Amino acid sequence: MKSIHLWAGQVASKALLEAYLDQRIYLKAWAKYDNEPPTGNPEEDAEPSPNLMCGFCKDTGIDIYDEDMMVLRYYTRQADLDKIAKDISADAAQLGKLLRKNKIENFNAVIAYDDNSLKPKKSPYPTLFKYLGKLSDSETSTGSKTQTSHYLWTGDVQLSKAEIIKRTGLKSKEISDLKFFFSKEKKRIDETIILGSADLDLAEQLILKVDSLGISQTANAILMLSLNSSIQINIEKISKNLHMDFIARQN
Repeated sequence: MKSIHLWAGQVASKALLEAYLDQRIYLKAWAKYDNEPPTGNPEEDAEPSPNLMCGFCKDTGIDIYDEDMMVLRYYTRQADLDKIAKDISADAAQLGKLLRKNKIENFNAVIAYDDNSLKPKKSPYPTLFKYLGKLSDSETSTGSKTQTSHYLWTGDVQLSKAEIIKRTGLKSKEISDLKFFFSKEKKRIDETIILGSADLDLAEQLILKVDSLGISQTANAILMLSLNSSIQINIEKISKNLHMDFIARQN
């Protein structure tokens, strides 16, 4: 069952909110760690320090968050309950219940994060946002259009479509689209994405994410997988089974 975790907070400015959620330094540090050869210096070769994590991740106990699974709203003034519920695709009555339960009255920012496996830790110190709890899919708004999530992996393995489906643990009917490209010589990831996507806006968003990670711009194998957004997958497990690196998810 789909679960949406909710946080609410009073933030001094939108810039402060963006800084709180900025995980670029941590992601770049991991990209360097994963892709550059060891130097032989233990300090330089060590895994990135948790101190580089963004404020949100430190407060919730998440290593990194998937921005495509997050809905973030900042209001210049106190918004009414119905508008907030609509913005985060939640049921207004259930949202109001969570706010009353947590005695939250004044706030100008909300974070909704879609992750069934997430178990936010309780911080021993005051945090910018207060965790309200979670809503199941039976408590989120209905009537919205079916959405599709697009996933991107890269690597150097050659796989058949049948092997990919088997290793993901998905059923064929659950997959909206599957495109796999393999070449003995490395190809540019951006060019392959454009070739494999009929939606240029989607291709552009995926390419921007590849660029933001600071990873190699070429790969032997590229997998583009599209699923209904209601289908929850274990990205870490699937990546391990595929022997490929997960790059991005885009709705």
